[in-house]
This record gives sequence, structure tokens and C-alpha cells, in this order.
Amino acid sequence: MKYLVSSILLLFNFTILSSQEIKGTWKGDLEVQGTKLPLVFNIKQNENKLVSTMDSPMQGAKDIPVTSTTFEKNELVLSIPTMQIHYKGVLKGDKIEGTFSQGQMSLPFTLSRKKDGEAVLKRPQTPQPPFNYNVEDVTFINPVDKNTLTGTLTTPVTKKDFPVVVLISGSGQQNRNCELFGHQSFWVIADDFAK
Repeated sequence: MKYLVSSILLLFNFTILSSQEIKGTWKGDLEVQGTKLPLVFNIKQNENKLVSTMDSPMQGAKDIPVTSTTFEKNELVLSIPTMQIHYKGVLKGDKIEGTFSQGQMSLPFTLSRKKDGEAVLKRPQTPQPPFNYNVEDVTFINPVDKNTLTGTLTTPVTKKDFPVVVLISGSGQQNRNCELFGHQSFWVIADDFAK
């Protein structure tokens, strides 16, 4: 019995150590028809399981949730079924060599661990609290087709009449701040108008 408990503890510790070596930020360039498309995977430990997100900086996509992240016997498998994305690779030192698939397309794809000290986007123009204006999350329900719309309302502290500006994002997946490459342009504009 004592050996069984020791074996289980050893296996548990190995699993934790194994997960620790895959945690971090991994990046690579996917070559699609002669064009390099940078992709980034951010892998973290959440309690006893791995969770991750994907960034596609050229497409302005950040923190796309990865549905399934597994790492066993040096093999990493990432999956985002809603986007038909699947990645399977083998950890070799500070690289993961594998295959990236989306739909019917499968391409070789190597990820490298992001090193400490690599460039990090700094966005000093992004508003930081405390704000000298009112900020309120709002929700509207369209009575015709029952869609729920949400947004952020920023208004001056003064009770005087003031003009209204509605900012609506264009095409593509973006958040309410129209975030692109870490720059939150709508948040910066709303901050300026509310002052």
C-alpha cells in the first residue's frame, strides 16, 4: 500500500512538472501560400488542467479561447472546433514541431517559446482609472428580433446637455473597444469625448 501511494504521488508530481514545462507563450509563423501568418498560443495552468488562448496579431485577433489543451508524453494538442482549428505537435526543447489544421488545410507549424524580454506592446494612451467622468455598462434588448446589445456609456460629470456619439465597430471580430493589436481605439475616443 505504501508503494502504491508513493507511485501515485510520483505520477502526480510528474504530471505537474510536465505541465509546467509547456506553460508559457509560444509563437510561430504559419506559411500560407507564400505569406507568413504569425500565431501565438498562451498556455496556463488552471488548477489541475491546462487552458490556453490563441492570438493572430496580423488579423487583430487576441485571446481566442482554445476549447481543449492537452499535453501528455511531450505531445501538445490544441483544438478550437468552432473555427475548425487543430494543432498537434511534439515538444523538443524550446520548440514544438507539429501540424496546424484548419478545415481541409494541414500545414507544418513550429512554435517557439517566447523569451523573457521580447517586445511587449505598450499602450500608454489606454485610459486608466480613476476617471473624471461617469462610466456605465448598458444593455438594450431589441424588441423585434430579441437581440441583446451591450455597450459602455461614458458621460461627463456635469449635468449639462451634451452631444451624443455612438461608436459601432466595423467588420470582423472585435470587442466593444474596437481593439486591434492591443490598441483600444474606441476606449481612447470615448475617454476624450467624455472629458
